[in-house]
Amino acid sequence: MSGIYKQLGFERREENQLDATECFIALIICSTCFGHLCAHHQKLETILVLLPHMVCNALVAGGRLLRAEQQAMRPG
Repeated sequence: MSGIYKQLGFERREENQLDATECFIALIICSTCFGHLCAHHQKLETILVLLPHMVCNALVAGGRLLRAEQQAMRPG
C-alpha cells in the first residue's frame, strides 16, 4: 500500500478495500482539495474580469495626466 492512506496509517482488509471511515476521510480530503481549487478558480476569474477595467482606467488616467502636463507646458 502506498500514498496518503499509508501515511495516515490505514490498513487494507483485502486488496483495494477500505472501510467506511477511510472512505469518509478520503472524501473529506478530496472535497477540501476541490474546494481550494474552486476558490482559486473564482479568484482567477475575478482577476481576469477586473484586469481589463484596471488597465483601461490606468490608460485613461495616464492620458489625462499627459494632456494636463502638455497644457501646463504651453505658453499661454
